[in-house]
Amino acid sequence: MPLLTIVNLSTSDTAFQDPTGVTGMVIHVGASATVTDKVVTLNELQSIEAQLVTEATASRISWTVKDDPDSVSDSLVPAARLFLFSAPAAKGTTEVRALHDVATTDAITAGITNPGVPRNLRVTKAASWDGGTITVVGTDQFDAAITEVFPALVAGLEVGTKIFKTVTSFARSIALAGGTGVSIGCGDLIGIPVRVDSAYGMLSLAGVSEAVTVSTTVHSFTPTSLPDGVSNYILLVNC
Repeated sequence: MPLLTIVNLSTSDTAFQDPTGVTGMVIHVGASATVTDKVVTLNELQSIEAQLVTEATASRISWTVKDDPDSVSDSLVPAARLFLFSAPAAKGTTEVRALHDVATTDAITAGITNPGVPRNLRVTKAASWDGGTITVVGTDQFDAAITEVFPALVAGLEVGTKIFKTVTSFARSIALAGGTGVSIGCGDLIGIPVRVDSAYGMLSLAGVSEAVTVSTTVHSFTPTSLPDGVSNYILLVNC
């Protein structure tokens, strides 16, 4: 059975189910609803049976709320969209680039593997690190060119804040002696494939709702239960 089942989309009721077949949320929609590549766009939302979260479901997602807290009407401005993220890998230190001795300022392009889904990056500098920043170049989840500079700490782990869909190169700011290894992995931030315009979101993990942090700056989310390579996330956000 698919991880996300969409039932009766062409009629008035749409049910989103988890792999066990237990309905996590039922949305009653008008005629205007589309599905593209596991993304459900609801242009008109009439009501929601709030099993996905336990509190103020409608207002949390910035819908117009009537006297009935579970009843909303009119067009969504902005639209609410539902996304399925299938088993993102756990954060690591070497999945983008294994340890590499960076003794020059030349851009390193070989041996790089892009994140499985758009993520923030983690740069680890070996204990022998003796100075200089690391600049990573790539693209974000919207295919826009981005760079991120990781400070010149002596050694250890530095966690980035930008979302990388691809990593094309990285380089050191100064040339020093060898024995200055750097590795690159992925972090806990997961990029959302649309630009979100509010920090409200609803997240379901295996049919259970949990708190989620949504960034309107880099358009990402951080689940409470961090990625482990097994868990699947269903995320509802405003965009």
